[in-house]
This record gives sequence, structure tokens and C-alpha cells, in this order.
Amino acid sequence: MGNINSIAKISLVLLTLLCSIYVHVLADMQTPYVSQIKVGVRGSQIKITWKDSPDTPGTLIVYRSTVEITPETLPKATLAGIVPYGTEYFIDTPDQVGSYYYAVLIKTETGTTFNELIPFRNKTVTPVRLDSVASEEERAARISSITAEVVKDHIVVRFATSRGDRDLILYRSTVPILSVEQLTTATEVKRFPSRETEVLDYPVPGVPYYYAVVDAGLLEMKLPRLEKGNNVTANYVEIPLPKTVLSDTNILPPFSGPYVRPTPLPYYLLKQSFESGSPLPSPSEYGIPASIPIPSSTLKVLQDLVAPLPEPYPPVPSPTLLPSNKGTTGQKEEQMLQAVLKGPFRNRDWKDVIFQLDLLSHLPLSEEARSQVYFYRGQAKFFLARYRESAMDLLLASKHYFSETQPWIDAVLQTMSYR
Repeated sequence: MGNINSIAKISLVLLTLLCSIYVHVLADMQTPYVSQIKVGVRGSQIKITWKDSPDTPGTLIVYRSTVEITPETLPKATLAGIVPYGTEYFIDTPDQVGSYYYAVLIKTETGTTFNELIPFRNKTVTPVRLDSVASEEERAARISSITAEVVKDHIVVRFATSRGDRDLILYRSTVPILSVEQLTTATEVKRFPSRETEVLDYPVPGVPYYYAVVDAGLLEMKLPRLEKGNNVTANYVEIPLPKTVLSDTNILPPFSGPYVRPTPLPYYLLKQSFESGSPLPSPSEYGIPASIPIPSSTLKVLQDLVAPLPEPYPPVPSPTLLPSNKGTTGQKEEQMLQAVLKGPFRNRDWKDVIFQLDLLSHLPLSEEARSQVYFYRGQAKFFLARYRESAMDLLLASKHYFSETQPWIDAVLQTMSYR
């Protein structure tokens, strides 16, 4: 009898211990998936509802597919939308009629996505039929909560989107983008799928910028939505200029003594740094003689010689891009220069080109990138009839781009000779 009681007590203790372990396991278990998924059709829209997981909060990722979504077919499914935790529904507007399956997965704040698929809980096993298609405006992605933030040497644009299967375009401008007209003069930064909700931009520092994100389909129909605070930034952002001091180590001193010029060719040695903006010394300091007016008798003979000739008009060159700037690259120097080329340079806003390139020239650029800045700034100054400054920039650029600068230097010299 005593043995039976002892066995009963031991069994009771073991049962109590097992129940305690089971309770703790249940307490530690999580359900990393939604439940009670349901799908309904109304006109051209499909509404998906579910119950969020009470112990695994995170962003809800809605997938759509023409075949049942399984671990094998999930990589080929379309990202239909991204929904914040607590919403518990999503309205989808596919662009084609047909039968569709859906799945809703959880993505945590740390970036972990739980891909477990459970029928009737977070995925459908029977298709829903869509017999009508919404208009382009109804299918467009709705952008909201746009922000722009300076992070080190670039700008991060973040926003929320109502769906993930559309194409979006990010625009940048130095003025607020509040109308279609202002959008046409803005710079297109990037075209990207709407599943991306964060874009990096590397514009020229020292310039205030506004941003806008629009649905590409609506833009093609000339119906872009522009709403301040939703898809248009209300305030500008500006990358501060770095606090750097330009080096004057390569500046040669003026001549001393009776020297008139170096041999074998003239070489104007600058006393001050070109970038510093300091005035150059007078020509007499280098032994260059002062100009002498042409006598009136000589001038009359010259005028008689050219009088029968037609008025010469030098050819005006077209704005030129260097071959290395026609592609895309991940280098920050190139991205900042592309911001100028795709913006004011393409729009022929030569004053703004000079302003932004002046800011860019204050950065610690490589020699090749600085030559590119001089090349494009020389073109801008040519079109503003600042020919002497244009010639100086083009001469500085010729160190790396000799063949490309020669036609422009010839055009500057010819134009100055006819004036």
C-alpha cells in the first residue's frame, strides 16, 4: 500500500512538472502569422481582411498571385501592398481581370519576414474572380507621409505607399513642387518600383532642395497628384558645405627681376588661387607691356580691307556632355555632377549651372572630377557671353579633356575676335 502511495505521489509531481513546462512553452510560443484571412470582390477592387497576430507586431506584406501561393511560388508572387500593423485590411486593384490568390506575411521592425504559410489563416486556397478593371487613376499608388532628411553627405527621402506593384518617380527641385508646371522643370532623380519606400539622393551641397514622389502611370496621363506633406515635401533640405580650406601649394610666385616671360612659350603664372576669387596681379608685375592703341590711319586701312567682306558669324557650339558622364555610376562625385547635368544644364539655366558648379568646386574633388566641373562651367559662361572666364575654365579642363575642350576654346577665341 505504501508503494502505491509513493508511486501516486511521484506521478502527481511529474504531472505537475510537465504541466508547468507546457504552460511556460505556451507562454514563450509566438504566432508569427495573421489569422482569419478573408477575401471579397466589389466592382474592380478586391478587399483582403485578417486579424493581426497579438504577439508578433510588424508591417503586413500582402502578396497576390494567379496561382496558389506556396513556398515554391511565393518568390514569383506580386507584392500588392504594405500595410501598417493594426489596419487589418487591404484594398487591391489589379490591372487585369482574372482569378487571384492572396497571402499576408509579417515583417518585423528588425527586417525579419516570417514566410510560414498556413491555409485559411494567412493565405487563401481558393481563387477570387475579378471581372472588371479599375481606371489608371484608381490603380495609382497613393503616396503619404513623405519626409526628406540629410544623412552625412546625402539626402534620404522616405514615404509610405498604398501598393507595391506600381512604378514611382522621385523629383528634385530648388523651389516647392506644387503644380504640374513646376514638376516639368524639376529634375528626375530616379524611377523605381513602389515596393521601395526609401530613396537616397546625392545632390550638390549648399543648395536647398524640395522633393516629390509621383505615380509614373498618372504622370504619363498628365494627372499627377501633388499634395504637400503626402507626396511633396513641405520644407526644403540642404546638405551643408564642408568646412575645408583650399590649398595654395600649387600656386607659382610671380617673376622676379627683368624676366618678361618663361621660355619657350608664354605661361601666365597666377599669384592667387583661381578658386579663392582673389584678384590677379597687374600684367606689369610679370613684365607684360601695356596695350597700345592702333593709330587711326592704320585702323582706316584695316577697315577698308575688310569692308567688302560679309559680316562673319562664328558657329555657336551646342552644349556638350563628356562620354564619361552619359552613363550611370555609384560614385558620389559623379552623382553630384549628374544632379547639375540633369537639372539646370539640361534646362539651359546657365546662371544656376554656374552657381551649383561653384559650390561643387569647393568640395575636395578628384582631379578628373574637378576638370569636369571646369568643362561644364566654361560652357555655361560661354553662353552668358563671359568669354574670358570661359576660356580660363576650358584651359583648366584641358589637362584631362584636351580633345573635348579644343572646339570650345576655338569658339571662344573666334567669338572674341569678331567683337
